Amino acid sequence: SEKGYISVKLSCGMPGGHSSTPEKESALTMIAGAVDRLNKNQMKPQFSGPVNDFIRYVGPEMPFYGKVIFANKWLFRRLLLGIYTGSASGNALVRTTTAPTIIRSGVKDNVIPVTAEAVVNFRILPGQNSTDVLNHVKRTVNDERIIIEPAGGFINEPAPFSQSNTMGFRAIFKTIREIYPEAVVAPTLTLSASDSRHFSQVTNNIYRFAPLVMTSEDMARVHGLNERTMITDYLHGISFYYRLLKNSQ
Repeated sequence: SEKGYISVKLSCGMPGGHSSTPEKESALTMIAGAVDRLNKNQMKPQFSGPVNDFIRYVGPEMPFYGKVIFANKWLFRRLLLGIYTGSASGNALVRTTTAPTIIRSGVKDNVIPVTAEAVVNFRILPGQNSTDVLNHVKRTVNDERIIIEPAGGFINEPAPFSQSNTMGFRAIFKTIREIYPEAVVAPTLTLSASDSRHFSQVTNNIYRFAPLVMTSEDMARVHGLNERTMITDYLHGISFYYRLLKNSQ
């Protein structure tokens, strides 16, 4: 499955003035406070279908204590959620994430701005939707002076849950083991928005997978400086797709 996507714009207007005699509140401080509240009061973490599947596949491959915890998720739910939310990548797997990305206000350092706006991006966990996000934003901001609305025209709801008991998944599973025999293969949740959503009119079972080895350093370069892949991994990727076509016949 794949997380959904919505960006929300917060905007407000207040009297401005000279920076030598500021009021207690301004448009900028109101928007900054709203963004801070959203960042500190994020939507609650929970396990979705894809992550439950991941735990079911990976659990038997864990050391003893990991096996016990993963096999008894109902008992260790709070502990597991605490572990997941302890890192950025883990948190993204169990929560609709909140990411302030844009803030605009002011044109001069000695003038209090009369308007301010911010954009906050949310990646929506399966089981929730864009309406849930907007309701959460309104409750958390809790200020009628601030206008809350979707930003831009792109809203994408979470993709349907892709089953792991299909021919397509079995072909991918087999091919990964052929190319990377040391790998533990498990379904999981795609965090970014991909063009695969356009195939949802054809089937619910869409598998988003790139046959490339990615280290933590590689992941940090995505959409950043020096984004690249190793030549050997590129060649493995070609082999993967060749074998996948063979295994799908």
